[in-house]
Amino acid sequence: MTTLWQKLRGLLGAEFVPGVDLGQFAVDGVEPQVLVRLQSREDIARFTEWANTHFYAIIPWGGGTRMSMGNVPRKYEIALSLARLNRVVEHTPEDMTVTVEAGMGLGELQRQLARHGQFLPVEAPDSATLGGIIAANAYGPSRLAWGMIRDWLIGIRFVRADGKLVHGGGKVVKNVAGYDLCKLLVGSYGTLGIIVEATFKVAPLPEARYACITNSTHLPLIHASPVRPQFLDLLDSRACRDVKLEGLGDDTIVLGVSGTREEADWQVGQLATKQVHFDPATLTRFGESDEVVLRFVGKPSQVNQLRKQLAEAFDGHLKLTAHVDLCVFRCAVPDRRDLAETIQRFRSVGYQVVVERAPARLKNAIDTWGDPGPSLALMKKVKHEFDERHILNPGRFVGGI
Repeated sequence: MTTLWQKLRGLLGAEFVPGVDLGQFAVDGVEPQVLVRLQSREDIARFTEWANTHFYAIIPWGGGTRMSMGNVPRKYEIALSLARLNRVVEHTPEDMTVTVEAGMGLGELQRQLARHGQFLPVEAPDSATLGGIIAANAYGPSRLAWGMIRDWLIGIRFVRADGKLVHGGGKVVKNVAGYDLCKLLVGSYGTLGIIVEATFKVAPLPEARYACITNSTHLPLIHASPVRPQFLDLLDSRACRDVKLEGLGDDTIVLGVSGTREEADWQVGQLATKQVHFDPATLTRFGESDEVVLRFVGKPSQVNQLRKQLAEAFDGHLKLTAHVDLCVFRCAVPDRRDLAETIQRFRSVGYQVVVERAPARLKNAIDTWGDPGPSLALMKKVKHEFDERHILNPGRFVGGI
């Protein structure tokens, strides 16, 4: 009997269908039958059309940094790597825009932009790809000052499940009116299309960027200051150790300032803090591999209330970070049998709770995204329009889409 791996080797050639350990491409314990590595958007379009015709389910792979997100896949035959789509297509420094292929790593893009005194204001591991960052709507602590990836994305190319190559937006900051496909693809987790190229506006690289520490008693002073921090995060002592800030207590505030060296020094003085060596992207790699990572979102007025409730619910056995001005808490907690009930309890009183990383046992007991409410019907219609046969990341998104 001919396997899918053998069939695709004959169809595409051994160069594009390598013999590798497929366990490294498993998602929640589900392994694909084959890994495919293509090197152009046209090749991906033709291959996706073929897979759609034969009802083979595809999960696109970038750097793999956010593959723990989502429900257990309902079906998964093909891991489609975008690692070979890793070029800067066009960089126009005077217009402050850059177009890149989706498989390019964020770290490499930042290095190339830095040669021109520019950067893309988004935080993720260096190995995270631009396509993956868009698909996962990934963000870090500096969302407070810079916004999210959707605020910097101005153009996108993606492949629909039927193999059609679609282009939305453009290569200039001010685009014409029309349907905003860029925003639609942000946070779609590979369920609507395979992102192959993106255009971003970029920002001038600050002369100085500092990270500082203080404690929660200084929050009123920080909020009263005319200085707006680049990021402002609360960490407990366990989380401090996790991100290599040793010897700090449960009320540690880590904040960032940036600007010219003179401006940044003035801001540090105004906020009465101590500088530390700290990369805010560290907070995007949170928790140990055997811990469950949960994200809790409430209203800004609920920060103290939510923190107390989390401490009580987990009896102090948690690592906690919080974007305090946004009331977004991320917690790393031990895997325990009553975790599904605990999550549902928080959801039932109005908090949004997303399971960012967990074993398949927990994911099978609870939707990792929560109840989307009446919007689910619309989301299903959009999914049907873009992926009628449900071959792209089937089952992994909200409501099992």
